[in-house]
Amino acid sequence: MFSNTFSKTLLFLLVYLFSLTSVFAQVSNVTDFGGVPLRSKSQATRFSGNPYTTTEFVKGFIITTSKKQISQMLRYDAFEDKLQYMKDMAIYEASSPTIGGFILEVKNPKNNITERLNYKNGVKGIEGTSENSYFEVLYEGKHTILHKIFMQLKPSTATYGGMQSELGLESESKYFLVLPNGEVKSIKYNTSSILKALGNTPAQKTFVKENKINAKNKAELQKLMKYVDEQSAGK
Repeated sequence: MFSNTFSKTLLFLLVYLFSLTSVFAQVSNVTDFGGVPLRSKSQATRFSGNPYTTTEFVKGFIITTSKKQISQMLRYDAFEDKLQYMKDMAIYEASSPTIGGFILEVKNPKNNITERLNYKNGVKGIEGTSENSYFEVLYEGKHTILHKIFMQLKPSTATYGGMQSELGLESESKYFLVLPNGEVKSIKYNTSSILKALGNTPAQKTFVKENKINAKNKAELQKLMKYVDEQSAGK
C-alpha cells in the first residue's frame, strides 16, 4: 500500500515539474527574441553622434509575425537598423525572424503627449534596404506611407596633428508611398509631393483645399490618405 501511494506521489510530482518546465519554456520563448547581448559585440568603430531614435529605452511592444504584441523596454538603432530590448537590466539586440515590427511609446516634448510610433519590416522594392529593414509607418491602408532614417559615417572633426578625422553620423530622412499594386514611389514629406505621387486629381486637390490639409501633421496626413483609400475603393 505504501509503495503504491509513493508511486502515485512520485508520478504526480513528475507531472507537476514537467508542467512548470513547459510554462517556463513558453515564457522564455515569449521574451527571447534571438537576442545577442550587446556587451559581447565588438565596438571596433568609434564615432560621434546618436544612432538611436530615442536616447533612452522607452515602453513599447514587439509585434510578432503572428500579430501578437509583447510589452518590452525598447530602443531602435537607426544606424545599425536593429531593434534593442532590455531584459533583466541587460541589453540585447533582437534578431528573431518572428519579429514583424515594433511600437515605441514616445513623449512629444512640444505638447507632452505620448505618441505611438509604429515600425514594420518586410517592405520590398526600396533601394538600400532589405526585407529585414525597419520603416516607420505613417499611414497604412490600401496605400501606405513609410518613413526611414538612413545613417552613414563620414569624417568630421580633425583630431590632434591633423593625421586622423573623427567619424561622425550623418542622417537623412526619406519617405515612400506604396501604391495598392505594390509600386513604391519616393516622395517628400509635404502635401504637394504626396498629391503628385497620388495623381493630383481635381477631387484630391479640392479635398486638400477644403480641409486645409497639411501633410506634415500626421493626423491630417491620415485624414487625406483615408479619403484617397475611400475614393479608390472598388477600383
